[in-house]
Amino acid sequence: MGTLESYLTNVTDWVKENPYDVVTVLIVNSDYVDPSNFTAPIQNSGLIDYVYEPWKMPMNVSDWPTLSEMILAEKRVVVFMDYQADQSSIPYILDEFSQMWETPFSPLNASFPCTVQRPPGITTAEAEERMYMINHNLDIEVMLEGLEILIPDTAQLNTTNAVSGFGSLGLMANNCRGKCETRIIL
Repeated sequence: MGTLESYLTNVTDWVKENPYDVVTVLIVNSDYVDPSNFTAPIQNSGLIDYVYEPWKMPMNVSDWPTLSEMILAEKRVVVFMDYQADQSSIPYILDEFSQMWETPFSPLNASFPCTVQRPPGITTAEAEERMYMINHNLDIEVMLEGLEILIPDTAQLNTTNAVSGFGSLGLMANNCRGKCETRIIL
């Protein structure tokens, strides 16, 4: 595993070696850690040199630069944080849920509906103005000592990651046609 800084150093090396690619880093902050704890790993890894800093917050879909613009500016890494982001203090760690919405998280339904789940309470009009992220990682429910938990449905990986067919990534992309999916979690 290693430290966050070690991981981000690997990401930085990859970004250097792939100058025409744009990368998203999503910091899952389920422990609600102060976001300032993430600045040193981003800076010390060298990733900060490639991190995009938005010109306003929040950004609507039409506010974002094109991939070409990001590549030419050499600002090819976008960093989001799901909880506790504070863009007024750390403008390059973007608050995920003010910038985008997500399809159902930890889905059990292999049809992978293209509906808004997070953030809760977002209106259709608000969703249309934001980017969104597809959660395309099929889970199953298992009982463990009387506790129901979700685990990845690894038996379905070939179907889930396929180009076509029921439950495939390709079919989900088609279901979400007309919406510009901007990120996909596999």
